[in-house]
Amino acid sequence: MRRSRSAVASRSLMVLGLAVLVAGCSHAATPVTTTATPATTSTSTTLAPTTSTTSTSSTTTTSTQPATIAPCTASQLKVVAPEGTGAAGSIFSPVNVSNTSTTACSLDGRPGITLIGALQGAQSAPLQTTIRATGQGSVFDVAPAMLTLSPSGSATVGFMVESSDVPSDGEQTCPVVSSMEVTLPGIASSFTVAETFTACGGPTISVSAIVPVSALQST
Repeated sequence: MRRSRSAVASRSLMVLGLAVLVAGCSHAATPVTTTATPATTSTSTTLAPTTSTTSTSSTTTTSTQPATIAPCTASQLKVVAPEGTGAAGSIFSPVNVSNTSTTACSLDGRPGITLIGALQGAQSAPLQTTIRATGQGSVFDVAPAMLTLSPSGSATVGFMVESSDVPSDGEQTCPVVSSMEVTLPGIASSFTVAETFTACGGPTISVSAIVPVSALQST
């Protein structure tokens, strides 16, 4: 009887152990899977397009230069001597220059003068002449300047020739001038100007710069 109870107890323990073992295997065969899904935070930022405009201020300066007046040519000009005047031994012979063309031109400087004449009874020829830039009258104080000759045909500029009719340096008589060969600044050819006056002192004359014709009238 004791062996039967022990046997039953032993079998019961075996059955219990087998049940525990089966239960353990069942749990091992069914794995528990835990899936962690990370939370994804999506941030969408929309930036408004920024347009940067740089405006550069451009300043344009327009400079209007006066038109350049071309120098006069011989074919544009006429040179004549109106009637001269005399006072206290001095003879003033103005010479007028006019532009007879259709285009304005300019002159600047002093004329060149060659006197043509002779002593009484002799044949006229170029006279060796002393020329001075100073003389009597305000016209000789005017400095050379660029002058424009309008195409009017009228005299707008000119120059003054001063001579003396009083013998000097032992002269007994003085040569008489019958004409002048005139050269103007920048012009190679000469103009023959008919003019009669006495020129003493070797002869010696004073010649002004080319000036406005009004300056000749004030002498």
